[in-house]
Amino acid sequence: MIYVALSMVLALALVEVLMPHFNAFLGRTIAFDYWRSPDLAISIAGAVLLVGTLAGAYPAVVLSASHRLGCSESFRRSDRFAKGCGRLSSSCSSRS
Repeated sequence: MIYVALSMVLALALVEVLMPHFNAFLGRTIAFDYWRSPDLAISIAGAVLLVGTLAGAYPAVVLSASHRLGCSESFRRSDRFAKGCGRLSSSCSSRS
């Protein structure tokens, strides 16, 4: 979530810096007053929370669905360490 928040701060800073140039290019005045509009500020904060939560939840769901127990069982059943390492790598790669 920290990366999402830092990215949003960087994006807002770029908008602040580049908005006058964009206004000059268009020949119009476009205002992005998020500090004066609580609805816009709440929307930005909500977007940061939503994207940060989804960005953290997706890898957690994918990793929790892996078959790690099967890999550790084949390692425990091995006679020797080297033989177990071979079984561990082959059993983990075949299940993914």
